Amino acid sequence: MDRREFFFRRRAGGVKKRAKGFTLVEVVFALAILAVTLSGLLLTYISMFVLTDMQRDHALASNSLLAKLEEIRAMDFDNIPAAAGPFNLTDYGFTDGQLSRGRVDVVTSFSGYPATLTRVRLVASYATRLNRTVGEDRNFNGILDSGEDVNNNSRLDSSAEVVTLIAR
Repeated sequence: MDRREFFFRRRAGGVKKRAKGFTLVEVVFALAILAVTLSGLLLTYISMFVLTDMQRDHALASNSLLAKLEEIRAMDFDNIPAAAGPFNLTDYGFTDGQLSRGRVDVVTSFSGYPATLTRVRLVASYATRLNRTVGEDRNFNGILDSGEDVNNNSRLDSSAEVVTLIAR
């Protein structure tokens, strides 16, 4: 066999052409990338629904506090201290099954302000539809109980809070 014959045989039959298509490793790798991408998108989609529910509940609580504040503003100035205490947020838009409670704190005399001003603070504590409690009032009774004052300021706090001054 001379050199030309060896070269010809090697070219003709020795080297096989690769079949067209994907190997199993390439398919598995592509599916893994697709699975990671889709799970990330699904997680983002679910988080978006959770945040939407939380925002809806917070907006409802804020609107409830503002409605209660308008009732207090409509009262005679001397009767405003009588509005202090717990109130039901279900009267202002929360559903009966949803745990919620509001509180009104009224301060009629405080340093630096004349006696013709009254400070009114409204705070709402509620359970979201995902059973997350917003606010320090864990048992939803509108009263600061033992163990509820997380930041030790001797009052109920919440992210849903309205504070205003009302003049005589």
